[in-house]
Amino acid sequence: MKHNYDIEILPLHLWRNKETDAYKILYHFFDYTSLDMCRQQLKTWFAAAFAEDYAWKDSPANLLFFYERFEVLLYACWLLSGKNKTNNTQKKKAAWFRVSALSQHKAERIETFKFLNAYEIQTPVFVLSAFYEKTNLDTWRTELHNWLEAGLGKQTITHICDTENILPVMEQLQKLVEAAYCIHQSHLCEMINRKKRNDH
Repeated sequence: MKHNYDIEILPLHLWRNKETDAYKILYHFFDYTSLDMCRQQLKTWFAAAFAEDYAWKDSPANLLFFYERFEVLLYACWLLSGKNKTNNTQKKKAAWFRVSALSQHKAERIETFKFLNAYEIQTPVFVLSAFYEKTNLDTWRTELHNWLEAGLGKQTITHICDTENILPVMEQLQKLVEAAYCIHQSHLCEMINRKKRNDH
C-alpha cells in the first residue's frame, strides 16, 4: 500500500512545530532506507568515528544527510516513547503493536532483528521508553552530533565522548532503529487490515 506522506526534510527544531505524527515520520525514514541499509550505514559511521585519521570513504554530504534523517527518527521515537508528556496518544497506540502483525508480511521474519530479543520485538515501544528513560531527546541529539563530528573529523569518538559510554550508545542506537522498524511495519499491517475491513 502506497501512502501519500509528503514530508519535508527539516531541522529537528522545525519538525517539532510542523510534524507530530510519528508514524508518518517512520514511513518517510524507511521509505528512504531499508533496515539493512540503515544498520550498514550506522556500522560504517561508527567505524569512521573510531578511525585515527579521516576514514569516511563516501561524500561527507551523504553522512550529513543520513545524520539529519536519523535526528528526525530520534524525534519520532521520542514521540512514541511517551516522554512527550503533552500527548501520550501515540505511545498508547504503539504499545498494542505485537510481532504477530509482522507475520502478515511473508518477507518479514523474526530473524530480521539482530539487536532485539524476542520480548523486545513483541513490545518495541518499551525499547523506545527505555532509550529515553535516563537520557532526554536533546542529550541524544548532542550525542549524535558528537558521532557526526568524529565521523567527519580527525578526532576519534574516544577523544570526544566518555569511553565507557561509547559501546552502550552504539548498541542502543541499533536497537532503536530495529524497534522503530518493528513499529513501522506493524502500523502498515494495521492500515492494510483496516482497509480490507472497510472494503468488505
